[in-house]
Amino acid sequence: MSTLKEFRAALALKNERRTRYLRIEFAKADKQEKKKAEIENEVRGILRVRDILEHDPTATDQQPKQVAVSTSEREIWYREALKAWLAKHPEVGVEPDNNAGLYRFALEFFVNQVVLNVKNTTLSYGEL
Repeated sequence: MSTLKEFRAALALKNERRTRYLRIEFAKADKQEKKKAEIENEVRGILRVRDILEHDPTATDQQPKQVAVSTSEREIWYREALKAWLAKHPEVGVEPDNNAGLYRFALEFFVNQVVLNVKNTTLSYGEL
């Protein structure tokens, strides 16, 4: 598994290559308004992801070491659903009885699959 710095650098490079490709496509799509709009939308998404990747947490951004999570019925249900899924997918490497691991996995998965996905950056919560 790569470090966070390596992960961010690889994603930034991938997005830079995609941006170069889209610039070429944009030049070709001069007369195709629909394609032009799709390209503009993707470029906006890449720029938003780039801003996220360039953010480097500093001492002023320090977060508490622990986060309290209230135990409501809803939270219990979601945690149990995640545990059931993880029990069927041991390749993930998260122990279903490790609450910190569960929350860490869910956070990382959401950020990697939703937040850093260029196609999602312009969608509203309802569209996701």
